[in-house]
Amino acid sequence: MIDLVKSDANTLVFEDHLGFDVTFEKDEDTEAYTSTATYIDDDLIGYTKTTIINMILHVEEYIPSSFKISEIENREGSNFTQFVRFSMNLDSSSIGRDTILLKEGQSFYHSDEPVYKSDTPDRVKVEFGKARVVGETITLDGIKSSEGDVLPTQTWEYKGDGIWERGDIEPPVISSIAKVSNDYNHYIYIKDDYSGIDSDSVNAETVVLTSDVNTYYSAPEYEPEYNDIAVSIERITDDGEPDAFAIGDKLTIDGVKDLAGNVVEIQTWIFGDNGWSLVESEDEVEETDTTAPSISSVILGTERYQAYINLIEEGSGIDTSTISSTNILFEGKDMDGDSPTWDADNSRIVAETTGTDFEDGDRIQIGGIQDNDGNTMTTQTFQLQISDDTWNEVSTSTQTMQLQINPALFVQSDVDQEQLLEKVMAFSSL
Repeated sequence: MIDLVKSDANTLVFEDHLGFDVTFEKDEDTEAYTSTATYIDDDLIGYTKTTIINMILHVEEYIPSSFKISEIENREGSNFTQFVRFSMNLDSSSIGRDTILLKEGQSFYHSDEPVYKSDTPDRVKVEFGKARVVGETITLDGIKSSEGDVLPTQTWEYKGDGIWERGDIEPPVISSIAKVSNDYNHYIYIKDDYSGIDSDSVNAETVVLTSDVNTYYSAPEYEPEYNDIAVSIERITDDGEPDAFAIGDKLTIDGVKDLAGNVVEIQTWIFGDNGWSLVESEDEVEETDTTAPSISSVILGTERYQAYINLIEEGSGIDTSTISSTNILFEGKDMDGDSPTWDADNSRIVAETTGTDFEDGDRIQIGGIQDNDGNTMTTQTFQLQISDDTWNEVSTSTQTMQLQINPALFVQSDVDQEQLLEKVMAFSSL
């Protein structure tokens, strides 16, 4: 058993109960943590070498920097002077009235305030022009340590009785989304350094699931003991068990806040082959599909009474309810009562006659097929050429044509060719 005993932005140190520490350093290129330490063989007696993969490490106490304010101390007997003490020595060039700000109505007493002295390199003297009162504030923005660390922007408020407290002006931060033990429960890891997460602000309206196949099993819930928001989907498979988050599922966080009212930055995460990732820009969010499905080819099937209609659909997917005998018509053959059907594995429609083989000149008219965003395919007609067993698209454009009905009679027309043929046949039968 090992315990996490130290963490910062680039190092994780684990303490083994049997005698030595294991240190993992972060690789800046891969952002992976790797153990770089060398251990004396005697320390490893009784241990076997092992490799851990796909481990999710949940660090409850993450310390991005050790540079912080240790305290604000009032000078004894003075209602004007206080010392701001830091955890590290300061970069004196970062101390000034542009980085240490007072509440409106208050002022610095001396022209050289705030004062940094090299003999006390970890503190700054701030002397007010007016007596200190309850509600007085000091805001620090841009202070640096001698090692280059930047102090997070923060405001401290005087509460009376010599006590200064840091105000919470920083919103919570979401670091990652991951599963722990199963595919249908995932966790949004959220961190707030001060007032804590407002659990009432976590619900299905502030953590929105967008999915073509999944819905929530229950509303998202904040779990303070783990610093996470649990999200669970309700998706039932054929065997009655919940399934998993699907590729393309999105979680949008908009309205989650801490107890001080600071709201988490609005953000969208998308689930992909490698888990959840933050959508960095609007360009990464899947745009609405406006392209209709199209036909790439029509070929004879395994049996000669079958036609395979191969489709191209790169957006939201085919709306299979539009694949019907209303939208796919045979000319010259009767269609089987169970036809047409959708072959999802091959992205094609299978259309069958009642068992009679297709013959030269038979036609199929396909139209009305839609994708899941409602984009409708253009109607097309294909005719079988038996000499090479190919279905070729037939143009139905309007053009001038001349047909000889008998040696003494010619008819010229600008109507559709198929309509003209019907009229000619009707005329010839008189």
